[in-house]
Amino acid sequence: MNPGPDQDAFAEIVAAARNQASGGSVVIAFANSRYIDVLMNWLVALALNGVDNYLIVALDRELHQFLNERGIPVVLSELSGDLSALWMRRIDVFTALCAAGVDFVHSDVDAIWIRDPRAAYLSDPQADLIISQGTIWPPDSYQTWGFVLCCGFFQLRSTVRTRRLLGELKEHVQSTGDDQVSLNQLIAGRSTRWQIEPADAYYVDASPARFLCARSVMRGLGSDGLRVQVLPHHLFQRVPLASGETPYVLHLLTRKEPGAKLLEFEKFGCLWLRADWRRIDFAADSIARLRRDR
Repeated sequence: MNPGPDQDAFAEIVAAARNQASGGSVVIAFANSRYIDVLMNWLVALALNGVDNYLIVALDRELHQFLNERGIPVVLSELSGDLSALWMRRIDVFTALCAAGVDFVHSDVDAIWIRDPRAAYLSDPQADLIISQGTIWPPDSYQTWGFVLCCGFFQLRSTVRTRRLLGELKEHVQSTGDDQVSLNQLIAGRSTRWQIEPADAYYVDASPARFLCARSVMRGLGSDGLRVQVLPHHLFQRVPLASGETPYVLHLLTRKEPGAKLLEFEKFGCLWLRADWRRIDFAADSIARLRRDR
């Protein structure tokens, strides 16, 4: 197994995460300046929900300077390269946090917090990993379970089991180049057994296939004792779904291009950022000023 990341290289991130932690956990997100509009929309959503225990890992100096000047919690971790390089950097950061005993929630900046899910769904101290659903990727895990796990929104607690999982994940993703593929395959490789309430089960269409969901948390137990909880899809949506309940998080499938994401946010009512936000003076405690008129 490959050694873990150089802890000194991530000491600043760990210290900043500890400083931002509330209730023992911190919300971690990664972004670069190209995604600044998507990031600011995400931050407006957090502000409207009273969530301030977050830390942005800026992947370039331009974004770091912009956020730092406004007092927004940020730390620089410069990165260039393709998405596989980002997956590796994220795993290194996650590994450093877990090694330091820091629990965290990871949220992609296009996973928009419509409601604060922390008390209702991210508060079980018995869970090692609490994670949202993907659709049907990777196909091998989908064929095994009827659903998959999504790396775009999850909570990870610092435990012996999660530290072991992250160590395996870093090595595994070097061959797959995809953190979601690797995470699903590693959890499947633990012969994870799922407890799903039959009365709560339902299916969501993700043409050309459908995937299994449940109205309650789906609980998994791996052969090594890893305890996984899968969040209800109708409340943590990857595919838009009219369920009669306001979702906690919308993480809509879109092209990995900022303009496309903003258009999708507009379409599904989660574009909170006003178009002229760059003209407004704001700071960390006044981000809600950037909210568009509804």
